[in-house]
Amino acid sequence: MDSDGFIYFKGRSKRMIITSGYNVYPAQLENILDACDQVQMSCVIGVPDSYKMQRVKAFVMLKPGVPAIEETRKEIMAYAAKHIAKYAMPKEIEFRDELPKTLCRQGRLPPARGRGAPEDRRCKRQGRARDR
Repeated sequence: MDSDGFIYFKGRSKRMIITSGYNVYPAQLENILDACDQVQMSCVIGVPDSYKMQRVKAFVMLKPGVPAIEETRKEIMAYAAKHIAKYAMPKEIEFRDELPKTLCRQGRLPPARGRGAPEDRRCKRQGRARDR
């Protein structure tokens, strides 16, 4: 909070993906993908889609020794199909050698697209005696 009582939101403003009118929560999908034997860590985002509004895309860091080949991708998709609703299934999986992390060792997401910079958003704290 600054001296004027403004709070700046610097995190991701939207953590829900809306695809074909359904709400999809990336954290739930990440938990399911992370439980797969080949996956060390995953990050799920929504990417723009002209028909569905957004589609689900997963970035996956494989466990050491697991090859990043099409067969592995199919195995992960088959695992996901058993545990994830059809509308929430990732349409594409991209393998990465590493994923960016926060200081708490959690996956860090790219900034939300199509909205103003998070640093520009602020809200005024109201209702407290010292702010009046």
